[in-house]
Order: sequence, then C-alpha cells, then structure tokens
Amino acid sequence: MNHAIDKGEAKGSLRGHPYTAILAFESRSYVGFPPLSDFTLSSAARGQADLDLDALRQAFDSQVLKVSARDIEAFINETQKFARALDVAAKGADLRSLDVLLATSWVRLADIKHILPPRKLRSRAEKGARLTTEESEKVLRIARVAEAATDFFGDKGKADKWMRSPKRFLDGKAPADIMHMESGAWLIENHLLQSEHGFAA
Repeated sequence: MNHAIDKGEAKGSLRGHPYTAILAFESRSYVGFPPLSDFTLSSAARGQADLDLDALRQAFDSQVLKVSARDIEAFINETQKFARALDVAAKGADLRSLDVLLATSWVRLADIKHILPPRKLRSRAEKGARLTTEESEKVLRIARVAEAATDFFGDKGKADKWMRSPKRFLDGKAPADIMHMESGAWLIENHLLQSEHGFAA
C-alpha cells in the first residue's frame, strides 16, 4: 500500500495517518504536545456520543508544533514502524495516543470502547497511568487498520463508510467492529492488500 506522506506543509500532514502519528508522538517528534486533552476525558465522563471530534482535530492542528520532513520520513519505512510499535507496546502507550488516534483519523470514541471504557479511561487519566501493553497493542492495531483503509480509499470519509458496512468476507460483520482484534485486523488488512492488487473476491 502507498504510505507516502505529503512532505509539504508539516502541520496536519499526518492527518489520515494515525498509526504513523502515534509512533511519531511516542518518539516525541511532536514536541510540546499538550497535556491529555479535556476532549476525551470530558466526553468519557458525559457519555461517548458527546465527543466533539471537530474541536479535537482543530486543537490537534493548532497545538501540535511542526513536524520536520526528516521526522516524518523516519516513520515511512515499515520495518522501522514495526520496531517502534514493539517498543511503544512494551512500555505502554501514553494516554494521549488516544487523542492522536481520534484527531488524525475517522475513528470515533465509541470505537475505542474495547480498549478502555469511559469510566476506566477517566480513572486511568486521574492516576497518570499509561496504557497497558495489551491496550497499547489494540490502539496501534486500530490506528494501523485506519491508516491502511484511508490509504486504500484515498479519503477518510470513504474509508469510514466502508469500515462500518457489513462485509461478506467477514461473515456479515463490519470491519470497524472487529479491527481491535488481531485476527480481525489481519483479515481487513489482507483484504485491502488483495483488493489493491486485484486478487480479492
């Protein structure tokens, strides 16, 4: 798949690339990323439907400092991404990685309920705790699938629509409902790869 990232304007260049964005954030290529935003926490307290994604994405663009082309280029190599993802999962991802995921993709707060239910997320944030290895792997898995779908369709809206529609190759399940699972993510990514090369049924 084409994982090329526009090297023009740095700010916002990782929109649609949540997997790359999280890895960049965890390596602190995003210097000065604000403390865990109130968007995710306040929405978790009120209920999942209240999250203002537009506000979160605007805050992401305005508060995250510029990322140099060199910083971005460091994450284009898939082998480097894999090695970095292993490191992130091993130490546990920063809770702010959830904000990065939501800000740079079509993923919604409801899609991460399999990782951290609202009450648990709020408690974890109050304690300043990181995600566990298992939770981190799920965040990265969702981000990777979201990035792959956006790359394939070339548009976040089209990727979102496709991911939420039942699929025959998933026995009637919607990709978004199983993308947090290892086997589900593999099936989705494999289908997209085969479709890109004209092999999918």
